[in-house]
Amino acid sequence: MMNMFDRFKLYQTKAFERKADMIWTLILSGFLINIVGILAMPQTAQAHRTPLSTDELEESACCIVVGKVKSLSSREVKVQLGSEHQFTAIVEVKSVKRWIPESGSKRPDGSFAPPSDAPKPGKNIEVKYRRRGGATGVTSQDSNLPLDAQVRLFLTTYPDGHLHLLEPNGWEAISSD
Repeated sequence: MMNMFDRFKLYQTKAFERKADMIWTLILSGFLINIVGILAMPQTAQAHRTPLSTDELEESACCIVVGKVKSLSSREVKVQLGSEHQFTAIVEVKSVKRWIPESGSKRPDGSFAPPSDAPKPGKNIEVKYRRRGGATGVTSQDSNLPLDAQVRLFLTTYPDGHLHLLEPNGWEAISSD
């Protein structure tokens, strides 16, 4: 009867051949682990969206508001690839730098919001945004709005009629001067 060492010729291989075999095995197993990791977690293969410049934000926004974040609430919602946190911020408007209802302020019924629906200084507005799994991603904010901070918001409206931050960086902190 043959033992395992004789059957697989473990005594007959030379040291340099075993090292070469070991190196190739490590290289191939590392490659296989990377492939399996990418296929098992598709969200890791998603590209991070490049932050928009201030000029791009100003050009894309239908509404630019300076205000103070009064409150912030969130809820976690399951989505196709994990979860996302949907945030709602109440912002006290200090000034309105821009309001263009024709650029996207459509209501769910298809009509445009009239100028009377525009944010007004001294009034509170509700602003929505989201973060994928608490982190940034292809379609989410880079960071949360800071509570009690003076911010410049670059907003758009979605078909739901709410004001939303432009993604991925639809706000800037400003000094309270």
